[in-house]
Amino acid sequence: MRTEDQCGRLDAATCIPVPELECNYEDADTRMVLHALYAGGTFIILSDDTDVFVLLFAHSRNLGKCYMKKGRGTKTRIIEFSTVVNSLEKQLDPGIDKYCFMKALVGVPAITGCDTSSAFYCKGKWKAV
Repeated sequence: MRTEDQCGRLDAATCIPVPELECNYEDADTRMVLHALYAGGTFIILSDDTDVFVLLFAHSRNLGKCYMKKGRGTKTRIIEFSTVVNSLEKQLDPGIDKYCFMKALVGVPAITGCDTSSAFYCKGKWKAV
């Protein structure tokens, strides 16, 4: 196994391997969600990326108390994820299962190409060819 696929839990003196977190995901978005699912308790994810938000919807049934910190400097805000999930649930028709709907949202950014991770032209995630 490649060492970049391994993950460990650090404390003051040791690094203990955590086999449940071993993965070969290249994208940090999916790795963040894997770690969030493993955390189980209360946690904060720092991300302005729409993809992370949508992936969290898909796994909302299995998440602990999740918060997202968005923005920078004086324009930061912390969003309680369950509040967003509950707000969406109230808008669904009674026959639609909340968790099926949340999983279906994963395809929306893939179809629309929407991603809020912006950068200067030719600097960052996507480069002009």
